[in-house]
Amino acid sequence: MRSTNDLRVKASCSLVFSPDSRQLISGNDRTCLQIWDIATGIDRKHLKPKA
Repeated sequence: MRSTNDLRVKASCSLVFSPDSRQLISGNDRTCLQIWDIATGIDRKHLKPKA
């Protein structure tokens, strides 16, 4: 099991698993979304709001 430090999530406000449980989507206090690969712990996509 990986700790949140390994996944580089600093302040997560929301977490949700994808329907197939292969990805985890996290939303943090900076209004960013990150899509994580559960098997590898790699941040697959980092989405920031447009300014």
